[in-house]
Amino acid sequence: MRPNTNGAPLAVAPSIVTQSYSSGRHIDGIDLARNAQSTNNYFKGDIAEVVIFDRELTALERGDVVDHLEQKYGLNLSSDLPIQDGLLLHLDAAKIPGASDGSSIGSWANLVPEGFPATAESGEASPILQTNALSGMPVARFDGTNDWLDIGTLRAAEGALEVLLIVQSTDTGGSTWQRFISAFTSGTNGWSAPNWQVMRPNTNGAPLTVAPSIVTQSYSSGRHIGGIDLARNAQAANRYFAGDIAEVVVFDRQLTAVERKELNYHLARKYSFTLSTYLDPDADSDNDGRTDLDELIAGTRLNDPGHYFSLQASVTGGHFQVSWDSVTEREYVVKRSFDLLLNWEEMGTFIGNDLEKVFEESTGEYPKAFYTIEVTHP
Repeated sequence: MRPNTNGAPLAVAPSIVTQSYSSGRHIDGIDLARNAQSTNNYFKGDIAEVVIFDRELTALERGDVVDHLEQKYGLNLSSDLPIQDGLLLHLDAAKIPGASDGSSIGSWANLVPEGFPATAESGEASPILQTNALSGMPVARFDGTNDWLDIGTLRAAEGALEVLLIVQSTDTGGSTWQRFISAFTSGTNGWSAPNWQVMRPNTNGAPLTVAPSIVTQSYSSGRHIGGIDLARNAQAANRYFAGDIAEVVVFDRQLTAVERKELNYHLARKYSFTLSTYLDPDADSDNDGRTDLDELIAGTRLNDPGHYFSLQASVTGGHFQVSWDSVTEREYVVKRSFDLLLNWEEMGTFIGNDLEKVFEESTGEYPKAFYTIEVTHP
């Protein structure tokens, strides 16, 4: 179905919409752009492509299809998060098709293929896209008066969840007790189970300045993921947030400590936040002698003591040879010294691609050489 609020059609940004069933469904009597049962409920809008398989795709196959279609239509709507398991919602202000600086955001596409977009209730209530607003990255700017986005229901059942947002605000006006995001379906208040909310920092309700930061909240059980409003109180349709939101991430579970570090590292790098604010520079989750931060930079696993960056060196046929397993998005600089007392000389730079890399040179007149490799994550 087209995304809607109580049946009323919502704006649909250029997007890829998917749906799958594991069993019990026929593939006949199909109508495109209307209700096949009662020949009504016609769709008003554009359809560029329709694809049907006679089976459920694997997660890998679905990713390949989505990647192909994104490239074909120039959508760039894939989530770049390093953690995908349990991901229900990912909104990224850098990936809003058709939006430009100063334009209203009528629909903010969910980067999870199976998800619906978050949609403004009306043009009047739409936040504004501001480019180059947070560490050079775009944001959705909410005015604190009536701007909000209706996310709706991602999971009706109660259970665990984890929420992360990238936010900032120097606007300390507007209402008290402002919400970054909230979810309400029933009950007497918005903070008791099964409801939840993420509030703006405040003093007795008065909004405080919010430095560019990652805001997180998680629950181990007893919470639905429905009736979600972004930038206001979902229970009473008030307490509007005045400020900027660059990303919204919702998982249907609590992340592990290692996953949380991986996600914080990714987001902190993306928005040029100080890494030590979100990661203990001395922590070593797997006790392998390499800090978590070093392993994140190298792209190795934080929770596997046998997986860390290392190199292999040999002398074969009059050649020094150094090899290592590379990781995508990493840069490797090979340096050489002949006696460890001289300055290290840069011998070559390699770009990681998840394949083995090999540096080789003639031994020449030198009977021995020392090599080191510096790994960076540009």
